[in-house]
Amino acid sequence: MADYLEGLEFIEFDEGVDSIMPDGEYECVVYSAELRQGRKSPYIAMQLIVTSGEYEDEMLFQNIVLGGSRIAQRISKQNLHALLQRDIKSKEKTADIMKELLGKPIIAIVKKDVYQGVERPEVKGLKPWKKATDALFEDSGSEEGGTSKEELPF
Repeated sequence: MADYLEGLEFIEFDEGVDSIMPDGEYECVVYSAELRQGRKSPYIAMQLIVTSGEYEDEMLFQNIVLGGSRIAQRISKQNLHALLQRDIKSKEKTADIMKELLGKPIIAIVKKDVYQGVERPEVKGLKPWKKATDALFEDSGSEEGGTSKEELPF
């Protein structure tokens, strides 16, 4: 049997360095979105990548539950609305929504959390990244300038 760990380099962290992302709001983009089945209901598992600052290129994870209690559904709808910047219709296909999520700019609200005795950053909420979305649609006033929604890759 092959040794799959052979040849991998392991990074050792300096004990004196706080490598945990501190509480705050981080500019991110949605790197991936995948539909998964949870114990009680399906959810969208997303990977977010921080796009600026000291923690640029760090990855965050956020799940959007697609069922469950009314409170869970309301939170999911709020998160999808923040990401897509539009209302979600009940007849929309999940696969279409997941494709639309890819590359979307978003602000991740991060707080430190302890899970099984290990401190880690956890995304506690999402909100629209107004600066990014506004900049994408600014019209420079020239015939060649400005970006239309149709020209965007996401």
